[in-house]
Amino acid sequence: MNQASESLISSLQEAFPAGIREVIDDFHELTVVITPDALHEACFALRDQHGFEQLVDLFGVDFLGHGEAEWETVSASSTGFS
Repeated sequence: MNQASESLISSLQEAFPAGIREVIDDFHELTVVITPDALHEACFALRDQHGFEQLVDLFGVDFLGHGEAEWETVSASSTGFS
């Protein structure tokens, strides 16, 4: 991680100690996972204190039904679904 990234992460961790869930630095790309309750404030801090002008990726993942079957079979054949 370069010095600019380290400085940014330190600043965010200081401002939002419970809001930073994970920091990933892979392939020279910094990813910061932020809790939902800290999202607005973190975005404002990135814009107002660090000069960020564009939000590129923002996404959510719903794992509520993770692992539950969408459909169940009674038995499976050895020939597939045909």
